Amino acid sequence: MNPHVLLVDDSLTVRMDLRAALTSAGFLLKTCSTIESARAELFSHAFDLVILDIVLPDGSGIELLKHIKETPELRSLRVIMLSTEAEVRSRIQGLRLGADHYVGKPYDRANVVRTARELFPMPDTSSPSPARRSRKKLLLLLDDSTTFINSLAVTLRQDGYEVVMSSSEQDAVALLAVEDFDMVLMDLSLPGMDGVQTCRRLRSSRRMDSCLIVLMTTSEPDPTTRQDALAAGADELMFKPTRLSVLSAQLLCIFITKRQQLRPGSDGPEKGLTDFDSASARQGELLYQRVIAASGLSELLARSLINSCLFRAGIDPTISAQITPMNLQRALSSISQTLRTFLSREESVQRMAGIAALAQQAHPKIP
Repeated sequence: MNPHVLLVDDSLTVRMDLRAALTSAGFLLKTCSTIESARAELFSHAFDLVILDIVLPDGSGIELLKHIKETPELRSLRVIMLSTEAEVRSRIQGLRLGADHYVGKPYDRANVVRTARELFPMPDTSSPSPARRSRKKLLLLLDDSTTFINSLAVTLRQDGYEVVMSSSEQDAVALLAVEDFDMVLMDLSLPGMDGVQTCRRLRSSRRMDSCLIVLMTTSEPDPTTRQDALAAGADELMFKPTRLSVLSAQLLCIFITKRQQLRPGSDGPEKGLTDFDSASARQGELLYQRVIAASGLSELLARSLINSCLFRAGIDPTISAQITPMNLQRALSSISQTLRTFLSREESVQRMAGIAALAQQAHPKIP
């Protein structure tokens, strides 16, 4: 039986948009705009999932979440909260009360559907198998510069990340205690906070074992500072570039490098992969290498930029099996724009012709 969902949001646009997306994904929807109407629906109908906005006309969504978790007949309901980035403390409180997931506003409708499917798996015949799709990486940004953090969040979201922002060490530590992040990106020097000490404090939590910590500095870090940061448990200490797209590409390279370090048996097939998956991964890696070579850029720069283009097209470059000619076609426009930034017009056209040809071919044969 398809899961029944109650969507509580005071925005008619949000209700219509998510109704269309979730209904297409196989969920059965009822919507309401207030806490009072939501309580009435919960009393008279059975639901499997509640998608709940924080700010509602007649109160806080947190209060409704508390009611759900304190009512024996309702406490088994799964709950996804919707919130803006300004509501960090509400996010912490909601997760402590038992919310299953948080989705930040402005939301990505595909991410909302994907999150709901994680709670209630259903077959999806309209797109690749859910096992083949990777969830968005969840990043926590900690910086006291509102301008910088807002601009970086926009860039990272465009590149496929889910981003939570905080300017307070206390709020960040509280968030990390209740939610699993893929990466923490924070300034090395914030008012009243030593980035190295904070890093050491975070690394003392077992929950942070698989989370990457990247420290940023506004000046080129000296060897001693870098050594102290890495000794405290940071995965990288990086200079804040003026071009945020470059920073985003650098973060993706850090993810890829870490993934390769954690992968068992890097010289052979990944553990648990079938022969078909292993062959697809090897073919994807070969195609990736050919795209890098065809770009005309240095290998380091090409990897950073091509990775970012793939990620922006919804392709996870850390999963070689996702790098297929068909998927590469989806990234051609982004790759073309990127090459025009670094190459002359004539050379970028020539290089793109070679990359487009790779996207038209069958998978390259493995030597």
